[in-house]
Amino acid sequence: MKGKFTCYHTTTSDREASILQHGLVPGSPPNWFLREPVPYVMLSLEPWYNLHEWDNVVFEISDPAIKKEMFIDEEGLRWADTIHSGYLRAIYFQGVPKEEINE
Repeated sequence: MKGKFTCYHTTTSDREASILQHGLVPGSPPNWFLREPVPYVMLSLEPWYNLHEWDNVVFEISDPAIKKEMFIDEEGLRWADTIHSGYLRAIYFQGVPKEEINE
């Protein structure tokens, strides 16, 4: 993913296998702040490693359709399209960088 723009998505660790299979799909659980599904995937410029102190997985995203200039809201980018799993890489899982888990 070097040389490409990357952004991040944080979710609960139990979602990792499904996301790696199906990609990031708008409307999928969990919805951190709302009880109803939202029609977007929330992306950030920096990884959120310990969001709400839950066991998290952080995905690095390299989808070429997503550009840094799109991040005009300080909360992040609300992306309304599916991000396919080929553009995703889990970089952090339950408090430990993925490289350390895979050693």
